[in-house]
Amino acid sequence: EDIAAATSRLLAALCGQLEQAGVGARALEIALYRVDGAVDRTSIGTSRPNRDNPRLMKLFEERLGELDPGFGVELMILAAPEVEAFSGTQDTLPESGVLPASLAEDGTIDLADRLALRLGADNVVRLLPRDSHLPERVQAAGPAAAPAADNSWQRLAAFKGPRPTRLLQRPEPINVMAPVPDDPPRHFQWRQHTHRIVRAEGPERLADEWWRLRPDGSRPPANTTPPYRDYYRVEDDDGGRFWLFRDGPYALAANGQPTARWFLHGFCA
Repeated sequence: EDIAAATSRLLAALCGQLEQAGVGARALEIALYRVDGAVDRTSIGTSRPNRDNPRLMKLFEERLGELDPGFGVELMILAAPEVEAFSGTQDTLPESGVLPASLAEDGTIDLADRLALRLGADNVVRLLPRDSHLPERVQAAGPAAAPAADNSWQRLAAFKGPRPTRLLQRPEPINVMAPVPDDPPRHFQWRQHTHRIVRAEGPERLADEWWRLRPDGSRPPANTTPPYRDYYRVEDDDGGRFWLFRDGPYALAANGQPTARWFLHGFCA
C-alpha cells in the first residue's frame, strides 16, 4: 500500500511535468533502492502518448506486486525513459453519461495496454478493415494502437448475407458430389470424413478479385480466373453447419471432369 501511495504521488508530479513539456509517456519505470543495496525495478508501456495520472496508475497496479521492498526502501524513483509529443487533451466522462467516440477509443487503448502487460504487446491486436469484399480478406490483425477504423466497416455491412461464426484462415479444398448447374452438394468429403447434406441455403454470389491468388494460394493461368464464387450454407446429418463455395461456374473439361472446385470456408452456428 505504501508503494502504491508513493507511486500515485510521483505520477501526479510527473504528469504535470509532461504536460508542461507538451509530451506524453510511452514508457515508465519505477526503481526501488533498498536499504540492503539492491535495486528492484518494474516498468509499463503505453500504446500511445499518455500523461493521465489515473490511467497510468491502473497500469502500474498490474506491476506493483512484482516489487519487493525487502527490509526497507531508501529511495524510490519514477522515470519516463520514452516520451512523445502530445499536444491534445485526454477526455473524462461527461456528466451526461454519454460516451464520446474519443473516450470510447481511449477506453479500448486502455484495455489493450493492460492486456499487453499481462500477455505481451505482440499478443494484443485489433482487427482493421481492408479494401476487399472476399471473406478471408475483409479484415487483418494490426497493432492495438492503430487508429480507429474509418467507415470501411460500414461499407462491408452492405453485404447482408449471413456469415459463419468461425472462418478458416484459408479456404480448404473439398471433394463433393453435386447436381448441376447451381445446386448445392449432396455430399462432401473434408479431411477424410464424408458429410451427408440434409439442408442447404444459397447460393450467395461474390465476384472474385481477378488480380489475386486463387483460394488455395496458386496463381491462376492467364484468362482462366473464375469470375465469381457461389457460397452455400449447408447442414449435415450430424447437425454440423458449414459454409461452402464453388470457385467459378460449372463446366466440364476435355476429360469429362468438372473444372470448378469446391472449398470449405467456415463453420456456422
